[in-house]
Amino acid sequence: MQRSNLIKHLVIISLLLCIAVPVSAAAPKVQTLVLSGYGAIVGNDRASARTRAISDAYQRAVEQVLGTMVEARTFIKNELLIRSEIYSQTDGYIRSYKILSEGPERDRYRVTMRVTVSKQPLNSDLVRLGLTQLAVDNPRVMILYDPGAAKVPTSAAIAEQELLRLFTERRFNLVDPGTARRLHREAGKLLDFESIENMAARLGLQHNAEVVLVYRLMPVHVGSDGVFELGRATITGRAIVTTTAQILGAVTQTANGVGETRELAVASATAKAGMETADYFMDRISNWWASFVSNGIRYTVILKSKPSKRLESQFGEALGGLNGVLTVNLRACGGGLCEYQVTYRGTTARLQQAIIAAMRTQRGFRRIATKSIRGNNLIFTVR
Repeated sequence: MQRSNLIKHLVIISLLLCIAVPVSAAAPKVQTLVLSGYGAIVGNDRASARTRAISDAYQRAVEQVLGTMVEARTFIKNELLIRSEIYSQTDGYIRSYKILSEGPERDRYRVTMRVTVSKQPLNSDLVRLGLTQLAVDNPRVMILYDPGAAKVPTSAAIAEQELLRLFTERRFNLVDPGTARRLHREAGKLLDFESIENMAARLGLQHNAEVVLVYRLMPVHVGSDGVFELGRATITGRAIVTTTAQILGAVTQTANGVGETRELAVASATAKAGMETADYFMDRISNWWASFVSNGIRYTVILKSKPSKRLESQFGEALGGLNGVLTVNLRACGGGLCEYQVTYRGTTARLQQAIIAAMRTQRGFRRIATKSIRGNNLIFTVR
C-alpha cells in the first residue's frame, strides 16, 4: 500500500511540474544570478568605488548570461566587438537588482548582488550583430493551433508546451508562441475565404517561417481503474510548406494517461501525445529541409552603405566566397545601394551569420549590421 501511494505521489508531482511551466516561455526570458562586483578605491573615494563595483557586477552578470547564448569560439573571435557593443551598455540588460552585502576590502570596494538579466534585448542585439546561433540546421517553424477548431481545450496549453520544448531542444527557430496564439484567434475569421493550407502558408511567410505546424487536440476522460483516473488525448496535425502550401506530412497520435484526478489524467495523456507528435514532425521536417536545400535556395541580399566602389566590390566577392553559396548575381548597384541574387544551401539565419562573420574581418565593414530580414530577403547596412 505504501508503494502504491508513493507511485501516486510521484505521478502527481511530475504532472504538476509539467503543468506549472508557463506555456509562453519556451525558454526563460530572464536569468537571475548572485555575484560580486569590485571597484578600486582611489583617493579614499568609496562612493565612486561603489559605483564601479555595481557596474562590474552588471558586466559579470551579462557576461555569464552571454556565455549561455553564444558559443565560446564565437565569443573569443568577436571579443572586441562584444566589449564595444554589449559591455558598453550593460545597464540596458538589467531588469532588477538587490544589494545583499557591501563594504571595503583593503584597496577595493565589494558589492554582492542578486541581479536579474533580461535576455530579450540582449538576444536582439546579438542577432543584429550576427553573433547568435539561431537554429542554423533546421528551418523556422510556426506552431499554430487549428483556426478551424470550434473550441480550444484547456489542456491544449500542455500540448503546445511539449511541442515548443522539443522543437527548441532540436534547435528549430520558432515563431514567437504569443504571436502564433494571436494569429489563431484572427485566422479563424478567414477560413470562409481560403483553405487552411493556403492561410497557414500565408501567415507563415508573413513571419519568415518555412513550415507551419497546424494541430488540434481532442482530450477525454475515459474512467477509472479503481486507483487512478484514466485519460486519453488525440492530436491531429499537419505540416505545411509556406512557399507552396504543400502538406509535408500529417499524423494522428493518441496517448493514454493516468492521474489522481480527471484533470491530471488528461494532462498526462496530452503531454505524451504532444511528445509523440513533435517526434514525428521534427524528423519529417528535418529530412525535407535537408533535401530542399541540397540544390540551394534563392535569396535577395541588399547592402546599404556610403557610395563606394571598393565596398561594393568587396561585398560581392565575399558573398561568392561563402561556404554554401552556389551563385551570386549582381542585379543592381548605385548610390550606395546594391542588390544581389544569391543561391545558397542553408537557412536565412545561417546566411545572415555567414555574411556578418565574413564581412567583419574586412576593412570598412567592422560596423556592418543586419537592418531587416523578411522571408528570403536580407538587408545589411554599414555605418
